[in-house]
Amino acid sequence: MQAELFFAFVFIFVGAIVVVTLNNRFRVRELEHKEALAALEKGVDLPVRQTAPWTPRAYLLHGMIWLFAGLGAMAALIGISATSVRVPSMEEKLRAVSEARSRGATPEEAQMLLHDPHTEQGIPIGVGLLGLIPVGIGMAYLVFYWVERKKLIS
Repeated sequence: MQAELFFAFVFIFVGAIVVVTLNNRFRVRELEHKEALAALEKGVDLPVRQTAPWTPRAYLLHGMIWLFAGLGAMAALIGISATSVRVPSMEEKLRAVSEARSRGATPEEAQMLLHDPHTEQGIPIGVGLLGLIPVGIGMAYLVFYWVERKKLIS
């Protein structure tokens, strides 16, 4: 129950960030468009949009961001899955034994339930492999950076 609530919260939080970011980008583009229309109406030259030159260093930055974000996500997800293992309490074991006795379990079966070393697994550790997606994107950016840098040098 808590894991589902956590994932729902994370999903809603990430969705809210995406919506706010896209809304902000839309508002900026809308203001730029209005500025260009006002310049056209007045007969003034269109404002030049200031953008930084796109260099291979930008690919290095993007590659490092994606790579380390992916490694961080992998570490976090593997850490969460490793710590989400839960050993049932003695109260839960006793409740399971009393339920089994009411259903007609033998004393040997009740003893087996009481001494069962079974643990409840939370998130599978394989979920941590989701971090390989941004790691792959980061590696692609870094490879592109190295190729472009060699082209500029030679």
